[in-house]
Amino acid sequence: MKIIYLASTIAFAGLAWVGLTSLKATTYSINTYHGMSAPMNSGGSPVARTGAPGEITCTGCHSGTVQDGNLGANLLSLDNGTTTYDANSTHELTLTFVEGAVKNGFQLTVLDETNTMAGSLSVIDGNATQLQNGANGRQYITHRLNGTNQSQWTFDWTTPEFGGDVTFYVATNRTNNGNNSSGDVIYTSQHVFTAENTASISEQVQGTSQFELGYRTSANELIIDGFLHESNVMSLNVVDLQGKSHFFDNLGYQNNGKFNQTIQLPALSNGLYTITIFVGNRPYSQKIMVM
Repeated sequence: MKIIYLASTIAFAGLAWVGLTSLKATTYSINTYHGMSAPMNSGGSPVARTGAPGEITCTGCHSGTVQDGNLGANLLSLDNGTTTYDANSTHELTLTFVEGAVKNGFQLTVLDETNTMAGSLSVIDGNATQLQNGANGRQYITHRLNGTNQSQWTFDWTTPEFGGDVTFYVATNRTNNGNNSSGDVIYTSQHVFTAENTASISEQVQGTSQFELGYRTSANELIIDGFLHESNVMSLNVVDLQGKSHFFDNLGYQNNGKFNQTIQLPALSNGLYTITIFVGNRPYSQKIMVM
């Protein structure tokens, strides 16, 4: 048995005694949990983890990989079963995480074409979900601890007064229930809905915008060459494979037609990055390799 001797001073009747105290050596194991099973994240995601413009994803805390949730992992449906909504009204929405496991998490927000909060969100099941308030007036719905054993959640959305196209930004987390931050899989997706009274306008937009991206290593510049099929506000987000945003730029309102622009990027580490150009709420993504 290993003995550790600690010097101790004892005051007694005005006299100071210095002696040795023997203690058994004890090894303490301290586990630090930082995953879906940790109190911090199992009770709800931190704000601004949806992958919306200017935001990161769940990989800000979890070391899992990011997958495209638009391919069927994340399903978001209105109560009327369509992608059109009534302006200045309240709709019930259901998020279904098709790739869900034993423990799951999620967060979502909804923005208009200027990346401003579109309407407002509210909780239906306060036992499974909760409302969060973030910066710039953005609201979020995320899980509670009792909601992590679900793969489907419902909530209410009070729609914008004047309608318009809106985009729900969703991030879901399929955890391995391992009480740590590794081994999880993150799915991000964008879901566009249009007000009933403006649907005909959207239907008149023919074709889609097209972009070709280039990266000039010597000058650390991103070169965008494309064609806009609609006049709209544009923004750009540079995200690494872990879902972390390294650069966001509001490109302002752009007219339809040819679009050419060179953008100075910050210093980026070598690796693969996803460049997402938003025309209004419609995302166009392409990968670049930084060497």
